[in-house]
Amino acid sequence: MTTFTRIDPAAVVRLARTDLPRPLDVLNLIELRDERSYARYGVAVTPAMLAVGARLRWMGRRVRTLAGEAPAERLLVVRYPTHRRFLAMTLNPYYVLINRFRERGVRRFEAAFTFAEREELPLGSQRWLLVAQWDGGATLEALRELIEPQAGPLVYASRMVASASYLRGSRPTDPNPLRLPTMACFAVGEGVDVDLGGVDGLSAGLYRRTSPRTLLESAR
Repeated sequence: MTTFTRIDPAAVVRLARTDLPRPLDVLNLIELRDERSYARYGVAVTPAMLAVGARLRWMGRRVRTLAGEAPAERLLVVRYPTHRRFLAMTLNPYYVLINRFRERGVRRFEAAFTFAEREELPLGSQRWLLVAQWDGGATLEALRELIEPQAGPLVYASRMVASASYLRGSRPTDPNPLRLPTMACFAVGEGVDVDLGGVDGLSAGLYRRTSPRTLLESAR
């Protein structure tokens, strides 16, 4: 369980003083241990998010891997007006209390502040997404030229601009930095089939959008 004793005050001050672009999207990549516990966290954290002006932009479940190592089981994109609003939420005693549900529910967690460099179609209205993540190598435009003719149009692209962690130590359930810091999402259909074998360092998966209502159902 995360407690105030694990918070590194110096790291909090550094992050609060850092100038980051705005608004910011926190990308959450999740491997679950206990779906019910995580669903309870999702329900409990919603009012805390709303209180700081955050909103869920997209939430989905991986259906299958399309290239590279298997991407995260769950993917969430949450928009915050600023990273300081995120700090205000996660340093609130209420959040520290409910965070135990997340830690019980998560086996591995990656999260970071990202900046949306492209938003070409409404992210929230997409039912299926091909999500590509990579580190260096290919450019976004090169991936776009490869994927769009095979699958569908670019919807959204972002890059990591800062870690979301300010804790002492590093546990799998902590918000560890993204291993693959650049992401692009393409609108596709359920039966999408693409050839991405020529791109080094790329992980890609097919995700299906899930409704926040499923959290209420799973939390029971």
